[in-house]
Amino acid sequence: MINFICTANICRSPMAEYLFAEELKKLAQKDPKWAKLKSVSTGVAANDGNPISPNSQKALMELGIDASAHKSRFLTQELLDESLAVFCMTSMHKLMIEMRYDTSHTHVHLLRDFLKGDVEREVGDPYGGTLEEYRHCREQIAEAMPSVVSYLKKLI
Repeated sequence: MINFICTANICRSPMAEYLFAEELKKLAQKDPKWAKLKSVSTGVAANDGNPISPNSQKALMELGIDASAHKSRFLTQELLDESLAVFCMTSMHKLMIEMRYDTSHTHVHLLRDFLKGDVEREVGDPYGGTLEEYRHCREQIAEAMPSVVSYLKKLI
C-alpha cells in the first residue's frame, strides 16, 4: 500500500491517491509487480467518512478521474504498518506522524522530496480556495509522480 497524507484527507491527499492510482494502472500493464500495490490516502486530523472537497473532485474530473467515491480516513498505526511508503504533503504532516506513530517499518517522505533541483518541497493546502488554486495543487502533485515511481522502483 502506498499512502498519501494531508490534514483532513479531503483535498490534497485524495488527489494524490487518485493520480497515483492512474499511474499504477499504466505501470501494471507493463510490469505485474505494480498490480500488487494499492494507492490510498489518509489524514493526520481527518474525520472518517467525509467526501472529497468539491474543487478537488472538479480538478480531478478535468483529467477524467472520478473520485466521487472517496471517503476521508484518519491515519492509524495499522494503516501505517500496512504501508510500504508514506508521502506527506508538508513537513508538519511528516513531523506529526513521526511524533505520534512508530514509523520504523515504513518509509515516510514528503511527496516532492525526490524532485530534482530547487523546487518547492511542500504542497500547500488549497482548502477554501478557488478552483485555480486546486488546479495548481493538482499540478504540484502530478509533477511529483514520476519521481515517486522512480523511488518506489527501488523498494518493490
